[in-house]
Amino acid sequence: MSLGLSAAAKLFPALLYFPLLLGVPKRAWWWTLGAMALAFGPFLAWDASGLWHNLFLFNFTRYGDSTALSYYLPGPAQKAVIALCATALLVAIVQNHRLGWSSAGQLAYLLIAHLGLFLSAKIFHNNYLVWLLPLYGLWLSDSLLVFEPINSKIVTVRRATCLGGSQV
Repeated sequence: MSLGLSAAAKLFPALLYFPLLLGVPKRAWWWTLGAMALAFGPFLAWDASGLWHNLFLFNFTRYGDSTALSYYLPGPAQKAVIALCATALLVAIVQNHRLGWSSAGQLAYLLIAHLGLFLSAKIFHNNYLVWLLPLYGLWLSDSLLVFEPINSKIVTVRRATCLGGSQV
């Protein structure tokens, strides 16, 4: 559900998280889609064309500016960067799906996705760096040790779980 709410707040960075749902029960998909439907439904009913233009077409048709790497690259180099980033992202998705989306795999995928988007985007605004904060949270939750007392005499140490609930 939180992924659906995130997508409602900022669509493009939230779309990068959707492949993480590949390894979760279908119920999580329904919660995500339901939250998105609640957020976007009224706008879709009111002005579907405006929603389409605002969320999708605007991002693909706007001009780049000097804040982005692609502004300084010639057309073929821009396409090469996009192809390289898309290939790296696809490899990360396939590999993680095959291996079960471990915490480290989720973090690696998200880093590749975000950095690829930053490298290939038409513009780069410093607000985009806020998108990296959930990655810091994932890294921190995966790297911190969680102590659990057992029978008040022995303390066990395990690694924290990440998005998919898997332990490393």
